[in-house]
Amino acid sequence: MQPEKKRWLRDSFKGALLPVVSCVITLALGITGYIQYYGVNGVTLDVMQRALYDTLQLFILEYDFDKNHNILIKLASWTGTVLLIWGATKIYVAVFRRTILYRRISLWKNHVILYGASEHARHTLESFIQAEPKTRIVYIDTNESTREWLSTRYVIHISPSDSPFSRLRLAGVGRAKYLIATTSDDITNIHILRLALDIKKESTSSLLLAWAHISNTKLLAELNDLDVVTKTTPYFDGRLYNGYYNAARIIGKKFAPDIFAPVHYQKSAEYVTKPRHCLVVGFGDFGEALTMQLIRIGQFIDCQKIRLTIIDRKAESNKMDFYTRYPDLPLIADVDFKQHLSESSSSRQSQYQEFIGSISVVYLCQNNISEQILTFHALRQTLAKRIFYIICHNDDLPPLSGITQAQNVIAINPFFQAYDKKVIIEEELEALARHFHLCYLRREQDIFDQKKQDFRQRYQRGECTIDAEPRPKPAMVPWNELPEEIKVSNRSLAEHIPVKLRAIGCELAPLHDTRPEYDFTSDVEVVYQLARMEHNRWMADKIMSGWTYGERDDERKLHDNLLPWQELSPDIQQYDINAIKEIPAMLAENGLKVCRLIEKK
Repeated sequence: MQPEKKRWLRDSFKGALLPVVSCVITLALGITGYIQYYGVNGVTLDVMQRALYDTLQLFILEYDFDKNHNILIKLASWTGTVLLIWGATKIYVAVFRRTILYRRISLWKNHVILYGASEHARHTLESFIQAEPKTRIVYIDTNESTREWLSTRYVIHISPSDSPFSRLRLAGVGRAKYLIATTSDDITNIHILRLALDIKKESTSSLLLAWAHISNTKLLAELNDLDVVTKTTPYFDGRLYNGYYNAARIIGKKFAPDIFAPVHYQKSAEYVTKPRHCLVVGFGDFGEALTMQLIRIGQFIDCQKIRLTIIDRKAESNKMDFYTRYPDLPLIADVDFKQHLSESSSSRQSQYQEFIGSISVVYLCQNNISEQILTFHALRQTLAKRIFYIICHNDDLPPLSGITQAQNVIAINPFFQAYDKKVIIEEELEALARHFHLCYLRREQDIFDQKKQDFRQRYQRGECTIDAEPRPKPAMVPWNELPEEIKVSNRSLAEHIPVKLRAIGCELAPLHDTRPEYDFTSDVEVVYQLARMEHNRWMADKIMSGWTYGERDDERKLHDNLLPWQELSPDIQQYDINAIKEIPAMLAENGLKVCRLIEKK
């Protein structure tokens, strides 16, 4: 039985306990009272049956009142009447409340629907309320106690009793802006997205952005190929999200490798940099997600590959599996796996000796805090004190309070933030990605129009056949019609902007910032090196999505541009150069600008 159904049955039992007990008490009082009453009045025939029949009449007010009735019958008549009124009121309120709810929701548009009662669903709901207190939200779960803390009139709580299809209709999914399926069952969440798509086909005037939470990271890669995710329409955009991947992106954004080992732009071809060797301890679901994110963002302006060493108890099998899934990984990163050999502190220290002088940052990703503490002390006693340690935990901070007071140590719980509204929806990142695609459309449309004009002239001169007519590229469609993979690529491009800006000593700032805007696009050499950096990022994003080098075939995930920058044609290099030049205008459209980085100690 699914957890949601179990929870609904448990809550239903709790709600029915009081009336059932009251009914049993009423029956006991009535039957006992009538047996005594009949005994006093000399009735001896079918006493038990008559007592039961007369007691049941108490519940429907169909009984003859006799002043000689004993106290037990009078008590039973009172409790029976109260139960009758209570039951009728409950039925009336339920019907009336459902009518009122349906009426209220029918007036809502562009609202949010949260479907599910998983552990993180309540946190997601709270983050919505905190971010925008007046956001209209329909929250569907099986926990009646939710109403006790939902004190805002902008949130409507629905306890599911019908089919998921009926619940979504009641919640007004056809008019909603966001739908987030957060039940504890992955397949149920996918089913909810499919139902929402079926309902949206009846109301195509607005776009519904729908997310399904997938807790199984292995299943996530397979589900990404489902039609409900890959085939977007102008009225429905389905996506999947995972807490581990969201947490990894949080760490990658706040504690990227280039923050601890900066690589700044230099006009000379020779770069002198600090070691960019990262140590990741623990290769569970989160450790693997963080490794993939570090590879994606760890593409630097000097074009040196990021170096990662993974320490885990299953290093050999993990290495084989990882390189099997990403065969072109050596093109973008040096990733090595080391077996976690021993539990003793002295043995750990001897194992970490080889990392002296090369490590710049350590990410502790074990599932157990005690294990993280032991690893930290062993590393701290072996490596230099200037190394930074990022402890990624999923518990309260007290066990780590002594460690976090040490220099260069940061303890963070990214899993708590992974289910925030701003992390799941990412409106700002989405706006930047949309603008990148819009610039691409304008640029490609100009090229396509020129090719079409050239074709007409050659065709009229008889230099070619109709088969040579140019056709638009698959990505030359509006954003809402793009495949999800291309959308993800644009989001990754926007997400990497802060890394590029740090490489040239800059940062993002709001337009109202008093610092002057810095136009880096006026320097041809800067643009060229950033374009080269962008190509490496694109390669990393493609390779970590399962693509390999070969003749272009999107179905088989083969791409002929998965090559080093110097091997690309000038036309292909120009794509990346154009993308870099468009950054300032794109940022301005979204209320941001580029400023010189303020030096911080």
